[in-house]
Amino acid sequence: MRQFFLLIAAAVSLTAASAQVVWFDPPLPDPDQPAILHYNAALGNGELSGVIPVYIHTGVITSESSGPTDWQNVVTPWGSTDIAWVMDFEANNHWTYDFGGLSLNAFFDISDGVTIEQLAMVFRNGSGSMVGRAEDGSDLFLDVSDGSFSASISSPQTESVLMIAGGTEIFVGAASAAAHLVWAVGNDTLAEAFDAVSLPLTFEPDSPGSYAVVFSADDGTAVANDLITAEVLPEESPVWESPPGTSDGTNLQEDGSVIFQLFAPGKSHVMLVGDMTEWQLESPYLMNHDVDDDRFWIQVENLDPAQAHRYQYHVMPNNARYADPYSKLVLDYWNDPWIPASTYPLMPSYPPSGNHEPVSVLNISEPAFEWTDGSFERPVQENLVVYELLVRDFTQESTFSAIEDTLDYLQGLNVSAIELMPVSEFNGNISWGYNPSFYFALDKYYGAKNALQQLVDEAHARGIAVIIDLVMNHSDWPNSQITMWWEDGAPAADNPFFNIEAPHNFGFFFD
Repeated sequence: MRQFFLLIAAAVSLTAASAQVVWFDPPLPDPDQPAILHYNAALGNGELSGVIPVYIHTGVITSESSGPTDWQNVVTPWGSTDIAWVMDFEANNHWTYDFGGLSLNAFFDISDGVTIEQLAMVFRNGSGSMVGRAEDGSDLFLDVSDGSFSASISSPQTESVLMIAGGTEIFVGAASAAAHLVWAVGNDTLAEAFDAVSLPLTFEPDSPGSYAVVFSADDGTAVANDLITAEVLPEESPVWESPPGTSDGTNLQEDGSVIFQLFAPGKSHVMLVGDMTEWQLESPYLMNHDVDDDRFWIQVENLDPAQAHRYQYHVMPNNARYADPYSKLVLDYWNDPWIPASTYPLMPSYPPSGNHEPVSVLNISEPAFEWTDGSFERPVQENLVVYELLVRDFTQESTFSAIEDTLDYLQGLNVSAIELMPVSEFNGNISWGYNPSFYFALDKYYGAKNALQQLVDEAHARGIAVIIDLVMNHSDWPNSQITMWWEDGAPAADNPFFNIEAPHNFGFFFD
């Protein structure tokens, strides 16, 4: 390692604090004492940078929460412009909130026997059309002391970070009371402060590897610790040509292994994360780089064929995670909960540790559909009688299966072809489908893949063709091929797929 320096400090420097999206004063507050929340609107996703006023939307993660998405005791109605939820303007993009001068327990009306573990929050403009979140679009969280002496790493707010050798990451640790604070890796002390409640560390490793970085606090009677793992990558990815015959997406091999491949020009490193890594960054899952072909790939063995494997790509230098653009099934944190089990039975759950971005699903041993339409002959194209329909509106159930029940009706109209308005995965659940986000996945709001297969098979049994309406010239958020190359609210200039602006007068969404 290089440039680790010993710090003797009483508090976090202004530079370290301002590098955080949110922070407390005091840094790790007792829930029975007043605290002030700070928010830097220029950081995180930056959506509220320059916006005035800013409103807080907050709740708490408690001992009764089922996970990080289970906010409790939310007291700030969404979209309300009540002055009680307006934050105080301190300086350019710097906002504070003092919870009405109350303690966190009093402000959130915490019941006896319930413990606050974290403050959960996002920020918004008055209507909620603009929302300030973490850089990856997830909610923001800050640890709260349980009332006993405790220590916490307040930034970054993850269990692990991914770095490139020679790069720099700022860590910030906090204690619930003044103490002797130490940052260390093994027996090496990296930074130290006496009689302090917080301490920053500039972490700059010069060699690859996995580092357990420990923050500890000693108040003379008790010692408290917190840990963050830094996965440090080599300055260059391992360079290997892609195996012959592989395509972008997933490639199932005869031996049961899977080759994952991603086209990512301009990116330096890609790591596979998912169920196979327990959603942690692990060095063995650093993907090989086919430099000449601008592709990253990795061959993974011993995947359980009976399991649906959820995964994403962690891409550098973005330091963000993306779904596979070639996914045949995509999980959507925001929209899947509104899809009933009757429409999509046994839908895989969104991973609890996910970043709220789309997650890909790979089913290795999905049973093959048993088609019965071997005798089907396409109607003569010049004489088609086409019935165009939107799955959402054609039946009350809005599903492929419900359309199957109407085939006799359509056959009675002498229809020879059904044209489905776009059914590729689109942004949201309610749409005409002309805003696709993943071209190769079906939108789950209409049902599972086998439900569409069954509809096609039954239509063919009646001599009815099925035509799929495809949208290939534009796409919508959160298409990975848009967001992986993104800058200032538009596709970046180096985006290999999308224009910054449409070069014509008929542009919709992203061109």
